[in-house]
Amino acid sequence: MSAKSATKKIDWRDTKNRLNKIRNLKLGLVVLGLIVGILILGQLINFVKIMTSPLNFVPAQKYFWDGQFNLNLVIQTSSTSILNFNPQEEKALIVSLPDNLYLDVPGGYGSWMLGSIYNLGESTQKGQGPKLIKTALSSLFGIPIDGYLRLENHQNYPQIENLIEEIRQNPFSGMSLFTKISSDLTPLELMRLKLGLIKVRFDKINYLDLTNLAVLDTKSLADSTTVFMADSAKLDTIFTSFIDPKIRAENLSIAVFNATDYPQLAQKAKRIIANLGGNVIIVSNYPKQLKKTIIWGEESASLKRLTQIFSPCREKDCDKIDFPETSSRAQINIFLGEDFAQAF
Repeated sequence: MSAKSATKKIDWRDTKNRLNKIRNLKLGLVVLGLIVGILILGQLINFVKIMTSPLNFVPAQKYFWDGQFNLNLVIQTSSTSILNFNPQEEKALIVSLPDNLYLDVPGGYGSWMLGSIYNLGESTQKGQGPKLIKTALSSLFGIPIDGYLRLENHQNYPQIENLIEEIRQNPFSGMSLFTKISSDLTPLELMRLKLGLIKVRFDKINYLDLTNLAVLDTKSLADSTTVFMADSAKLDTIFTSFIDPKIRAENLSIAVFNATDYPQLAQKAKRIIANLGGNVIIVSNYPKQLKKTIIWGEESASLKRLTQIFSPCREKDCDKIDFPETSSRAQINIFLGEDFAQAF
């Protein structure tokens, strides 16, 4: 073999080795890229899960607040308040409630002072405290309660005004507060609320103390404890801020049917709808009994909101429902089942 042929053979082997190294390097980079991509995807999925899960293990709401409708939020710090946020008109109402407000707790619990309801629920089952407070206040005010927020370390916020102003004025308060609160709203919903409150002008934020309004009567219990009793009719005439502008603007006709043996159930639902600005034209009983509430009617913002409140079923489950027959000409029809009776 000539020296020239030997050199060509060696060059060919070197070239082959270089090609193999390049090929292996490319393969290694592809594998590394896949690993990094999987890790990033995993973190992204985990982030999405965190942002769409209730904060700090309070049971989640059955529907997601997307900012289209009013939000009614119970806030517990050293006391209890209801925040009504109207994103359409960019205004907010905060109602402070006394701890010795005496109210009925649905579910057969009887009447309790507001300051004791959380512990009552938690002593029954962990996570039940927020649910009892929401249902009790929903029944008292005749409004849907969309969420619950509890601030454990509230020394820096002696008044609800301090907390609201911190949320509105400090752009970084949202992330810091996440570590101090528990809520059935997700971080995404809470951030949407924060951004919405920032847009509200100071003169469109109204703070009310229920004890300063002419809606409470005092009563002495058997153990001589003095409590406040609220008049529901008076509450309805004062708190017109709970009206949702979208529902009021559509002004669709609504029929409510009681499909249970529970008396006055349709009247309770009518009150909630009326306080939202809904136009209830029919309140009646339905001859058949239903376990679950059913709602159907004209596609609209009103139908979406009322479905959230009365029948928050998933679309795939709603498709399986046999809708009740009725001669009602209302644009939206609600048939109240036992689930609503147990909740309210």
